[in-house]
Amino acid sequence: MVEELRISVETLTSMVPARCHRDNDVRINSLQFSPDGFSLLVGSDDDTIRIYDASVVGLNLSPVDDMFLSWGLDRTLFLWDLRIPDPVVCFFNFFLKQLY
Repeated sequence: MVEELRISVETLTSMVPARCHRDNDVRINSLQFSPDGFSLLVGSDDDTIRIYDASVVGLNLSPVDDMFLSWGLDRTLFLWDLRIPDPVVCFFNFFLKQLY
């Protein structure tokens, strides 16, 4: 089973972030998904624990850049750059097709 994802430069540059979590201005110490995968718990240096709706079902780190993809049950796919806090692009109604 081989999965392939092709994204054109035009598509990448036309996307906008769908959701960004910015309410955490301090260092994050820990992250933990709930057993059902629908929530993300975040522990921070300000002695708080925040709970986010996070139906993320996949992550894929780029082998050559500081980039990664995340996708979720809401059929959104995000391209992230580890050097900046916001997603680079977002794809809505995304389907990952398996190629055989």
